[in-house]
Amino acid sequence: MSEHFSTIVIGAGSGGMTVAIGLARLGRKVALIEGHHVGGDCTNVGCVPSKTLIHLAKNFRPGMNPDEILQEVIRKRDALRDKETEEVQHLENLTFIHGMAKFTAPKKLSVTQDGTTRELTADNIVIATGARPRMIVSTMAFHGYLNCVIRSRVRIHKILCPFRICPVRIK
Repeated sequence: MSEHFSTIVIGAGSGGMTVAIGLARLGRKVALIEGHHVGGDCTNVGCVPSKTLIHLAKNFRPGMNPDEILQEVIRKRDALRDKETEEVQHLENLTFIHGMAKFTAPKKLSVTQDGTTRELTADNIVIATGARPRMIVSTMAFHGYLNCVIRSRVRIHKILCPFRICPVRIK
């Protein structure tokens, strides 16, 4: 048996959440589907972590541990992500579904979550899944390491290259 919604929004980043929350507040029955973390790139790997790192780096002093600064960035990012997730789970007219969506027919989706599948239908389906960068392979050396690329999708606490990040204060 399928569940029917006025609108299904796939992707709980800033665009998807804006659409889903706005329609729910207008009284529409909305499903918001997210396969990873609520907040999209801005909350998880972009705006929030980078601006937090910049703010904390301004207060960096000799003797401070850079690892502790990165842990604070992760803590603040996780706190915001948890708050956003909690908020969308308790909005009237909005059903938050954590899972991966797949079209099975026009205006029909199956959403897989922890091995179970839900069938959903909607009058309107909004795809707000963002984009992915195109990776350019380079042989340029960086501190003696070849093909070392740090990109926003890499989790902050899993740096690919074997070197330390040290916040630098620029006056």
